[in-house]
Amino acid sequence: MKVVSSSYAGGEQIQGQEYMKTQAQNTLETPFLRISEGPPLQWYCLNDIVMGGRSSSQLELASDGMVFSGIISTQGGGFASCRTTKQRHQIATSVSGIWITVSGEHTHSVKFVMGAGSEADENDPSGETLGLNDLDEERTRTENATSKGEGKGKKGRTIAERWVAMTAYERKDLLQNITWQSTFCDHLSEVGSGGMAPKRIFLPLSGFSASIYGQRLPKLRSPDLRSLTSIGINVGIFDSDLQAKSDRYTDGAFKITLYNIEFGTQAGYHTAPSDRYLQPADENQLPTGSAAQTPDAKWRAQLTSQEYKILRLKGTEPAGTGEYDKFYPPSGYFACKCCGNPLYTAEAKFDSGCGWPAFDRCIKDSIKINIDVSLGMRRMEIVCAGCDGHMGHVFEGEQKTETDERHCVNSLSIRYMSDTFSGSLAQERICEKLRKLIDP
Repeated sequence: MKVVSSSYAGGEQIQGQEYMKTQAQNTLETPFLRISEGPPLQWYCLNDIVMGGRSSSQLELASDGMVFSGIISTQGGGFASCRTTKQRHQIATSVSGIWITVSGEHTHSVKFVMGAGSEADENDPSGETLGLNDLDEERTRTENATSKGEGKGKKGRTIAERWVAMTAYERKDLLQNITWQSTFCDHLSEVGSGGMAPKRIFLPLSGFSASIYGQRLPKLRSPDLRSLTSIGINVGIFDSDLQAKSDRYTDGAFKITLYNIEFGTQAGYHTAPSDRYLQPADENQLPTGSAAQTPDAKWRAQLTSQEYKILRLKGTEPAGTGEYDKFYPPSGYFACKCCGNPLYTAEAKFDSGCGWPAFDRCIKDSIKINIDVSLGMRRMEIVCAGCDGHMGHVFEGEQKTETDERHCVNSLSIRYMSDTFSGSLAQERICEKLRKLIDP
C-alpha cells in the first residue's frame, strides 16, 4: 500500500512555494475522492513549524477512505496539511457549500481548505478590493513573492508595496496564493471516544474565511468556485483567528479519515452521492414484494459481502471502481443481481463521467422509488421493483441526454445479460413519479 509523507523540524518557517512544489511531486491517488466529474484526486503532505519543534504527517488509503495522520510537537506554532495538486475544476454556480464525510477525534484545530477565486481585482492598483490595508506590514515583508519566510531579517517590501509595483498579470498570480478555510473540528468526536464513526458535515461557502501567507483577509467574503484549483485539510494548534496558539489544543498525534467530498447545497446534492454509510431502511420502507420476503439468510448466502452491503444495506461502491462503469455493450440488458428482474437496456446506458454506471431510462415498471431521508435531506433512491434491492439514486436537470435524468447505479447491484430479453422492453422516465411522491 502506497504511503506519502512529510516532516519538518527547525526554528524558522520553511520555504513555502518551493517546498510545496517539491512535495507535490510525491502524491497519493484516491479513486473514490473526486471533484464533480473530474479524475481521481492526487494528494500530498505539507508541514510547517515556527519557533522550533517538529511536525510530521502521512497519507494512506484505507478500504473506504483516505487516512491523514501524524504528530505536531512545537514550542510555538505549526501545522500539518494534506492538499490536492493544482488543477482547474468545473463547479456549478448553484453550489452553496461542501459536504464532507469524515471521522476522527477533536484533538487539534482542523480546517477544510481550498484554493479558489475571490472578488479581489487584479486591476485595482490600490489593493483595496483585496484588503491589503488590513494586513500586518511586517508579517508580509519579504524580499520577493516566492516564500512567506524568505527575507527574514531584511527590509524587503511588504505585499502592499509589491502590489503597487506589479502588473495586472503578476497580481493575478499573487491572488493564486489566497487560501479559503472553514473549521469543522467541533463536529469531530470527543477525545478518547475512538472517533471511528463517519460523520457527514455541511460547510457553507458563507462560513469560509480567506487568508494569504497566514493572514486573514476580512474584506473577501466568499470563495468563487469557478476558479477552484485545490482542496485539503489543515491540522494545527492555532485557534481560528490565526494569531496565537490555542489553549484547547496540545502537542501530539492526530488522525483524520476522509471518506467523501461533494459540492452541493444543504437541501440536496449537486453531484452523485456516496452513501456508503446509510443505515438500513426503516420499518416503513421494508421490502414488500414476493422476492423481498426472501429470508435474510438466503440473501447472505447468495450474495458476496460487498453485494449484500450494497443491495440489502443500501451502501455504495467507490467511484470509478465498478465493473460496468466504462462498459457499453451494443445490445442486451442489465438485470438485478438479487432476483434477475430486467432493469435497463444496453441502449439506455451512457457515459456521464460520474464514476458509476449511468442510465437515462429504465424498463417500464422495473424500478421503484423511495424518498431517502437518511442524511437529513430528501434524495431519490431507486430500488428493484422485484425485490427492493438497492440500485442507487436518480438525478435530473443535468441535461446530459434527451430524457434529462441519470440513474446512478452500482455495478455490484446489476448483472449484464447478453441474450435477448423475451418480455416487453418498453422503457420509461421515472422522475415524474418521484415528483408526485415528494409533492403529492
